[in-house]
Amino acid sequence: MCDLATRMGVEERPVTLAEAQTKIMFEAMNRALDALELTAAQRARVPEAMAGPLRGMAAEGRPNPRRLNTRKP
Repeated sequence: MCDLATRMGVEERPVTLAEAQTKIMFEAMNRALDALELTAAQRARVPEAMAGPLRGMAAEGRPNPRRLNTRKP
């Protein structure tokens, strides 16, 4: 049965889905950044600003909604 599932690409499906979701999120983030009309200097800081939270979320194994909004009211 496992051999049949492998031949049908069952194990490949979650990888393909994750890749598609990653592309969607990447495009959504780029569109949002474009809509903010950031200066070149601000846009250049985005990768650095995103690295810490992404590493933290990966270490936790899940996002923490309380940490996603870091702006003060």
